[in-house]
Amino acid sequence: AAKTLRELDPAAGIDIFGEEKYPYYPRPNLIPFLGDGLPYEKLFALPEGWTERQRIGLHLGASVTTIRPDERTIETSTGASFPYDVLLLATGARAAVPPLAGIGQKGVFVLRTLDDAQAILDHLRDHKRAVVLGGGLLGLEIARAICGRGAEVRVIEYFDRLLPRQLDAEAARILKLQFEKMGISIRLGMATREILGDGEVRGLKFEGGEEVEADLVIIAAGIRPELKLAKQAGVAVNRGILVDDRLRTSRPEIFAAGDAAEHRGRIYGIIPASFEQARAAAYNMIGQD
Repeated sequence: AAKTLRELDPAAGIDIFGEEKYPYYPRPNLIPFLGDGLPYEKLFALPEGWTERQRIGLHLGASVTTIRPDERTIETSTGASFPYDVLLLATGARAAVPPLAGIGQKGVFVLRTLDDAQAILDHLRDHKRAVVLGGGLLGLEIARAICGRGAEVRVIEYFDRLLPRQLDAEAARILKLQFEKMGISIRLGMATREILGDGEVRGLKFEGGEEVEADLVIIAAGIRPELKLAKQAGVAVNRGILVDDRLRTSRPEIFAAGDAAEHRGRIYGIIPASFEQARAAAYNMIGQD
C-alpha cells in the first residue's frame, strides 16, 4: 500500500507502524526458511534502505494501541501520538489456537512470524518427535519442512482427508501416499483432546483415549483476523473488518486490506488478494476512486 501511495503521490507523508521488529517479509518465505532452503538474508522482500529512499517513515516494533478517529490520531505502546488524514488497517491475522488443555506448555508453537520460525528451529535442535495439528496447506508445508530438518513427523487431521477444502477424496488419498513416502505419518479423523506434559510437552491424547508421544507440537489450525484496533476505534467488524468495494470501513477516513479485511462476506487470507486490496485501498485513500 505504501509503495503504491508513493508511486501515486511523490509528496504524500507516509508512515508505517508494525509491532514486529523486522522489515517486511512475505509469510510464505517462512516455510523454506524453516526447511533450510532459504537463508535469513533472503527472507525480506525489499532491499535494505528502501523505505528511506522512498521517504516512508518505518516504525518497527511500534505496536499501535489506540486509534482516536475523532481526533485522527494513533497512539503507540510507547505513548507516542501521531496524526493522520487517512489510515489503512493492514493488521493481518493471528494463528488460530484451539482451546486445548495443556496448550500453554513449552514445546507448543504456531507458525505466523519470523520469531515463531526461529523459536521452532531452536526447539528442533534437541526435540525431534514432532506433531503437526492440521492437515491443511500450512500444516503439510510445515511437516515437509521440519521432516527435512531430521524431525520424526506426524500430521493429525480432524477431517477424513488431507486438504479437505481443496481436494476430493481420491486426490487427497494420492497426496497422503506422497507424504508417507517422505516418511511423514498421516493420521486422519483424529480429534485432539489434550496436550500432555508437566510444563513441557510429552505427547497428545485424542478423543477415544489413544495417546502419542511428542516433544514438539505445531498448531496449523487456520487464522483469526486481528480486529482489536478496529473494535476499539468503533469500526464495524464481523469475522473481519467490514469494507466496501473501495476497501473503506464504516469510518470513511479509515480503510482496511489484507487478512484483516472482510469484503462481501469473504476473508481471503492469501497474499495475492492482500496485494490487490492494498493497491486498491491506496488509490482510494488519495481520492482516485
